[in-house]
Amino acid sequence: MPFGGLQIHNDRGLNVHGKNALHYDYDMPTHVARGSHIRFRQDVTLNIVVGEYTFEIGIAAMIRYDYEHRATYSPQDLNTRSVRLCHLMLGPLIVAYRASGKPTRLLFDGVADLPGDCQVNVIAENNNYEGN
Repeated sequence: MPFGGLQIHNDRGLNVHGKNALHYDYDMPTHVARGSHIRFRQDVTLNIVVGEYTFEIGIAAMIRYDYEHRATYSPQDLNTRSVRLCHLMLGPLIVAYRASGKPTRLLFDGVADLPGDCQVNVIAENNNYEGN
């Protein structure tokens, strides 16, 4: 079973993001004939701090049984069950401030923009909750 993925590293070498096809719940080809081409496409929203990064891509494979039972393995055990076929270091990748934006050009502080929401409610002086 082939699978591909990518990793993004910051200027200090810290792995900021890494994800491969094992992290998604998609059907993968169970057999690839010699001479065939495999294309992996991964879309990533770069909600990370402004800066310079490098990234790497790779393709690996594992036996079908291990792929089908990947949820039961620890990350370290899953890694030992895969065989790296191709690995390329690429970059640099520059993340810059947005030219404009709403509500602001910078949408978060820190290293990453984690999913979330913010709500505001008013609590009256008598401590009765006035929510939506």
